Amino acid sequence: MTKHTVTSLFVIWAFLLASCTQADGRNGAAKPVDETTATAAETASDESPVEWIRSNAISLNSVTPGGSFDDLRAIGPAMDELRVIGLGEATHGTREFFQFKHRMLQFLVEEHGYRVFGIEANFVDCIPINDFVTTGEGDPEALVHGMNFWTWDTEEVLDLILWMRDYNLKNDKKIYFHGYDAQFAPPALRYALDALARADSEKAAYFEEHLSAYLRETFVYEEYSLQIFNESDALKTARHDLSIELLETFDANVERYSRELGDRDFRFARTAAFNAERAFAAYRPLEGEEPAAAQIRAFNSRDRAMADLTLWGLENYEPGLKAVLWAHNGHVQNTGFPWAGGKAAVMGMNLKDDLGAEYASLGFGFGEGGLQARGMGQGESYAADLRPLQAFVVGPAPGHTVGGVMTAAVGGDFLLDLTRLTPDTPAWEWFMSPQPMRAGGGVFVDAPVEEWGKISIGKAFDYFVFIEKTTRARPLERTRARFGLEKTW
Repeated sequence: MTKHTVTSLFVIWAFLLASCTQADGRNGAAKPVDETTATAAETASDESPVEWIRSNAISLNSVTPGGSFDDLRAIGPAMDELRVIGLGEATHGTREFFQFKHRMLQFLVEEHGYRVFGIEANFVDCIPINDFVTTGEGDPEALVHGMNFWTWDTEEVLDLILWMRDYNLKNDKKIYFHGYDAQFAPPALRYALDALARADSEKAAYFEEHLSAYLRETFVYEEYSLQIFNESDALKTARHDLSIELLETFDANVERYSRELGDRDFRFARTAAFNAERAFAAYRPLEGEEPAAAQIRAFNSRDRAMADLTLWGLENYEPGLKAVLWAHNGHVQNTGFPWAGGKAAVMGMNLKDDLGAEYASLGFGFGEGGLQARGMGQGESYAADLRPLQAFVVGPAPGHTVGGVMTAAVGGDFLLDLTRLTPDTPAWEWFMSPQPMRAGGGVFVDAPVEEWGKISIGKAFDYFVFIEKTTRARPLERTRARFGLEKTW
């Protein structure tokens, strides 16, 4: 596996949210474009990409939460028809992406009745955060740390959680915080076995003994991932078999365990067991399987579980809820994600199949500015080359890229409703064709444009938000201490 393959694995597999204030001057009415900056994407047609963007851009009053939603109401009627909307991000470390997603959550909760906020984080790790936003129990900053991702260990995510708690104090209809990822087994196993011990102590003792190596109370997820990736095929198979047996134990004793635990605790414990089983499944080897095929299968397994846990959340806090999801662009998009020489079936693609027109995706892009991520060295070893968390600043996107075309077309920050594209026009062809776009996840490499990935925005997303200039997300104290970062804001 090459360095770049593993880098991509980390980008998509590893790690996300929004709020706080900044000067309003950078957001505001879209500014006129200097015609000399128009790119080769522009043609004489009124339906050229540049002209279509100019005609259809919904200028954002602000990316920060709070204030009027006048600018967002243009898409309001469509939001009423959805059950789930996936909000992406081009990087896992951009403050303005997180802020605008917070603002979208407020809009969808306050004006369109959405009541589940889902995030790309382990199901079990988010249960205490849901307890906080619904009951006030717990230390919110410690609970954000408890998601075990530096990506979400930010001021922006903390502010979103505090807003959710404040909203619930003022409203009878509660909103819920839901982790829909199933990437890591240890906390899920611990949660499931603690519940099982109350319902069936003999079975709990059996699983405690055989899965003890994975019941650590604290760990760093990146280090844990490398450890289990490097375990023997026999051990990977054995631990997955045990997790299947644990899940089957819950399913074979629904009536008894529900009686002992109560219906709600049983449902959450059984779903924790599902979380663990799916986490181990991603690493299970198949005889004779090529590495590229194994990567796609693992990716598909995780994203199918993310879709399943999203659907679970729509019914298990209260029946019939609507959800706002937070993840990377690559997880929420409607189309397969390029992966290991093939196409991975991502969460958004699965939800589109499951929900049809009741699912929509909103992608994000940017022109230039700051972000935070982990860098990569130039060698071949992922473990050796992964750099500490750092701030990046990138210059203006070249004119022929997504960021360049959108900056030239409008400038400022804006929203596009891609469902309004007219087929068989130059704009349609541009949006439906692969275009280079700067993006990253937990890892970012400031590569030449020739090495950027390409995406067909019109196929991948129903809506698209463009932020002209960005700044880095703001890590909380624990993440700053871990990586030796100074607070510079």
